[in-house]
Amino acid sequence: MSFFVFVVREPNDKKWVAKIVVNSNADYLGSYSSEEEAARAYDERAQALGMPVNFPSEGQKRAKSQGKSLYRGVTRVGKNWKPTLAQKALDAERVLMTK
Repeated sequence: MSFFVFVVREPNDKKWVAKIVVNSNADYLGSYSSEEEAARAYDERAQALGMPVNFPSEGQKRAKSQGKSLYRGVTRVGKNWKPTLAQKALDAERVLMTK
């Protein structure tokens, strides 16, 4: 789990993965050696799309996390909590298949 929006730690190779979601479609932005690098990669794409960012400049909105749970594999989506471990496993598998 990351402090930054749309950044996750890859369990197998310990890299940080950035992705962005636009119109319900997730785009993989790459894997990075540091959490901050991944967050800045997200910010670059988000800024180009006029979306909130992790490191806002003057006049920009800060990206907000969907919610953190006390339990592993559970994320807040809107007003509901959603299990995410299965989705993370699928995302990780997809990332490995593209390498």
